[in-house]
Amino acid sequence: MQTDDVYLIEEMLLRLNEAESRGDIARRNTMGGPMVKAVKEISSHNFFKNNILFSSSNQYDGVSAKLLFLEHTLAKYNKIISTTRLYIDNFIAAYYKLVDLNPKAHANRVKEILEQMCGVFTKKDTLLADQEAAIIYYLLFRSALTQGKLNSITRQKLLAFKKLVSDNWDVAELDINKADFDLTEFERLSHLRTNDACSIKERIKVLTDYFEIDNLYQ
Repeated sequence: MQTDDVYLIEEMLLRLNEAESRGDIARRNTMGGPMVKAVKEISSHNFFKNNILFSSSNQYDGVSAKLLFLEHTLAKYNKIISTTRLYIDNFIAAYYKLVDLNPKAHANRVKEILEQMCGVFTKKDTLLADQEAAIIYYLLFRSALTQGKLNSITRQKLLAFKKLVSDNWDVAELDINKADFDLTEFERLSHLRTNDACSIKERIKVLTDYFEIDNLYQ
């Protein structure tokens, strides 16, 4: 692909820098400690075996580490922190170095939410074709579970939202002034700066608004 769009080039380079390679995850696994074991426990969940469309065990580990990290930051700081390699590595290392830290509560919470997701998504679901979608949907289900609104989330409604975003993007390509700004941002941020805290919070805000679920991630 060739482009002279400087902004697009910078965004693409940023995403490449944020992306986790197999080597990053393999190196993280060699750290050892209870959080590495928790990551492996989560990545062996039926959600990854049955519902996720991508099939790489390294990707399973990557998503699992991010979910555990999000649970940790939400429990400790009540906010979302960027899920970049540096933060995840430091998070894993902290549980190795500090023996008083136990990831069991976070792991149980993640498994509880994944169980709910298994009941909505189908086998090798196209809605779960990439890591970013899995993480955003996880946060949606987490909010719904906390508020007792799991019945608000159906696969049909998730598909309807995806189509709404896609149709809006088509409108934006023809005339940005006629497109819905929030939906345009959701699509843009689903491909760029996906690990950035602001990106995660903006996307989950749009999604919770659509499902009429209170946004817990301010």
